[in-house]
Amino acid sequence: LHKAIRRQRQMCIRDRDYDSVSPTIVNWRKLPIIHPTESRTLTVAEASALMGFDQRFEFHGTIGERQQQCGNGCTYAIGSLIKKVTKEALLRYHCDPILSV
Repeated sequence: LHKAIRRQRQMCIRDRDYDSVSPTIVNWRKLPIIHPTESRTLTVAEASALMGFDQRFEFHGTIGERQQQCGNGCTYAIGSLIKKVTKEALLRYHCDPILSV
């Protein structure tokens, strides 16, 4: 269960259960996501793992810039779906003589 905690005019999300669904990862400088068992925000590596990024994927810049990049990112699953649908649409368009006119 997610419990909202007000702290210095910020809303923090605390997830106490490893088996529950994660909140949406956004730029957590604006909405900090607190680690489920430790009193700290998620690291960029932890947030990117939740989003499905490969462990080797690197974000560059200051900590705030890396958090922003991760929060602006698209999960691997969503990216794969967009790629699949776009590819199918392009193939249909280029292979169908009626659509390619």
